[in-house]
Amino acid sequence: MTWDYRIMHYRDEHPEFGHPFGIHEVYYDGDGSVKGWTEDAIALVGHDLDDLEWRLRAMLEAFQKPVLEYEPDQPSTGAGEPPQG
Repeated sequence: MTWDYRIMHYRDEHPEFGHPFGIHEVYYDGDGSVKGWTEDAIALVGHDLDDLEWRLRAMLEAFQKPVLEYEPDQPSTGAGEPPQG
């Protein structure tokens, strides 16, 4: 299973905030289909400055990919520990 950060749009969630966006870890199966995502948006926290910078750069890459629609019925996979890059 692979993963990356993706921007998700909360179409029906939190309409009081004007249908906001968040960054989630998204998980894919072997053929690249979305298998699930973290239930909550990801906080930007790192073990050290290098890790924090790596995570920020990985999150910024999400802006180059299509936005996904958040569907609360989709099973979440829980937060995984990203590989060090």
